[in-house]
Amino acid sequence: MKNTFLCAAVVILSWGFALGQQYQVLYSFGGYPRFYDQEGYPANKPPWSTLTAYDLNKGTIKWQIPLGEVTELAARGIKDTGSYWPRGGVVVTAGGLIFSGTISDTTIRAYDKDTGKVLWEQVMPAGPEGIPAVFEVNGQEYLAFSARPSLKHLGPGGERATVEPAANAPQTQGFYVFALPKSGQK
Repeated sequence: MKNTFLCAAVVILSWGFALGQQYQVLYSFGGYPRFYDQEGYPANKPPWSTLTAYDLNKGTIKWQIPLGEVTELAARGIKDTGSYWPRGGVVVTAGGLIFSGTISDTTIRAYDKDTGKVLWEQVMPAGPEGIPAVFEVNGQEYLAFSARPSLKHLGPGGERATVEPAANAPQTQGFYVFALPKSGQK
């Protein structure tokens, strides 16, 4: 019964009218089980994604923070939204750093595992996605991300638009690798 109601609501919201009366379309169904507002952002209240640390001994949340931002909204003063289209995961280093990349603000961040505080961030020329990898070569630790041209927000119909680089722009899609500081270095 719950799914039947959802389908009926989608039809009414997508058509913009019901029972002969005209309604303003405030939300639309984008093909995925999500609703979007008239600007193409999720219809639910932010944050749209969070990074959460659990205390498994107590079964409680230790800390929780928005994971990333949406660049266009941050420029308008709307902060702490989280990434609206998270396309990756996190990796934790032996030294207690959590690394994550968010495509909606093209930023890689290092978080403190005990507090969630952002210790380092780097805006990238392409949007990080996927799960980062940490590996070691000859005693040096490295962090690797895959990245591609970033997504703009979803349009009112749920369509995805990609930010296309200019014809003579350098290639930004690929793998980005960072050498991590050795123990004791900052």
